Amino acid sequence: MKLCTALGYRSLDEMLNSMSYAEYRDWLAFFREEGYPQDRDDLRVAKLAAIIQQSAGKVLKAGVKFGDLVDDFLPRSWSDPPPVKPIDDDKRERLKEQAKELHEALEAKRHGIQDRSR
Repeated sequence: MKLCTALGYRSLDEMLNSMSYAEYRDWLAFFREEGYPQDRDDLRVAKLAAIIQQSAGKVLKAGVKFGDLVDDFLPRSWSDPPPVKPIDDDKRERLKEQAKELHEALEAKRHGIQDRSR
């Protein structure tokens, strides 16, 4: 369907009925090489957003390139894992303590339910 949209067809049947298999293969190869217009639109919008951010008065740190900013604005694919933020030691210890308390509460409840059923 992505190919239909890129070529301006209303349906897959309309597209397949209007071209030969060889032409279909050529179009697939073309878009594999050049990218689909909607994919290129994402890149264009990301570049524009990076330019706006740069012109808003924020000075880039040394070593940061314009291309690095563009990546910040590109949509991520579903297969990319989300970025992992580091957790400081204090927060890690609080989370461990909360997990331990939750585990103990669940164990107590489980044993309480088992005792009632006897």
